[in-house]
Amino acid sequence: MKLLDNHQKAPAAWVEALARSEAQLATGQIVPGEDVMAELHEAIARLEAKTSTAPNDNAQPHR
Repeated sequence: MKLLDNHQKAPAAWVEALARSEAQLATGQIVPGEDVMAELHEAIARLEAKTSTAPNDNAQPHR
């Protein structure tokens, strides 16, 4: 199954990244799992930092 089968629902940048990934897989290029996990951990840290400093305009009062 191709990764891009449902690309209509994905943001353009995601579709482009998936296309690059498919091309790399087709040529046998792989990335070590440790590198992927490190990038994921860094992305999570950035998101957590961003959400902890962003004002919470959508906060609902607790009842």
